[in-house]
Amino acid sequence: MTRTPLLAACLLMILPIVAGCKIVKNPDPNDLAQSSAQMSDAERMAALAQEVYKPKLLPYMDEKAKDITAILPAIASDP
Repeated sequence: MTRTPLLAACLLMILPIVAGCKIVKNPDPNDLAQSSAQMSDAERMAALAQEVYKPKLLPYMDEKAKDITAILPAIASDP
């Protein structure tokens, strides 16, 4: 019996394992975009709230808000 079929079988079993591997460069700790990828979801959402929602949402709510004394009678009159 020759070793060629055995070698081919071994290569066919090892090839998918090696094909699934890839070399990835370590992130630079000084790069903000790469350091944000190391943040947890809660930290990313907190940062997003600080830089996006507060400057945009709060002024919008102040502009569109109505007085509760005007809203309650309207709700009570239309059940």
